[in-house]
Amino acid sequence: MAIFWTQKQDIGASARMSPALAYDALHDRVVVFGGDPGGAPLADTWQWDGKLWTRFSVHPIQKDDSTAVTCLARVADIRTVSNPGRRQRRLVIRTDVSLGGETWPIDLTLTDRDEMGFRMLLGRTAMHGAMTVDPDHSYLLGKKKRVKRKKKKKKTGKPARKAKATTTTPGKAKAPKRRKKLGRLLQLFT
Repeated sequence: MAIFWTQKQDIGASARMSPALAYDALHDRVVVFGGDPGGAPLADTWQWDGKLWTRFSVHPIQKDDSTAVTCLARVADIRTVSNPGRRQRRLVIRTDVSLGGETWPIDLTLTDRDEMGFRMLLGRTAMHGAMTVDPDHSYLLGKKKRVKRKKKKKKTGKPARKAKATTTTPGKAKAPKRRKKLGRLLQLFT
């Protein structure tokens, strides 16, 4: 008798024929080993505890979509979140957050924030009992140095301007304008 494993989500053990299945009563989970997906036989082991899991990607560097970390987490809840003009059902995961040397568990709703100003917002509920917000002070945990990025030059299709040719008499070099202005300022204060 052939056993079929059907993949219900985009994560976990892929669909396959004839895997070895067992129920682990001690840990209350189903164990799946190997099987044939229709090509080379698999030798992977998966455990499933009957709970809903989700896979998502996080872009940890602001304004950098090329760096991504793929995460797998158990879904703790599904909540309806109301924003001005729309309501959205979101998956909620439970994870730890670390800030200022302190670590505590939070509930985190998952949503696409690509069009928003910040990748993550840490609200008052997540900080309750762990942190105090003092609006009279800034950067109490220190300010991270920013890496300056070079701005890309816009291509306009116009030819580049030619530099102006200057002529000077031999032995007399032209002083830069900045030096002339500085010299005038020094004359005013002396």
